Amino acid sequence: MKTLEEYRKTIDKTDEKILKLLEQRIETVNKIKRIKINLNLPLKDKVREEEILKNLCAAHSIKPSKIKSLVRFILKFCQD
Repeated sequence: MKTLEEYRKTIDKTDEKILKLLEQRIETVNKIKRIKINLNLPLKDKVREEEILKNLCAAHSIKPSKIKSLVRFILKFCQD
């Protein structure tokens, strides 16, 4: 059985991975934003956002309301 400290180290590593992925997502969002500006497209795409939510809820066992809440936060976080 793992110790409390071992579990905490696992959480720390997971948190690092999450933050690195968020950094990558922000970089990609900024690239998409520049493309949309150049093409005179709206920055927000509600259809795309709903598609993302639908796909993630279908693909994971986490409660859909939690997925939606988290993903909406991530979408806003990455756009600011």
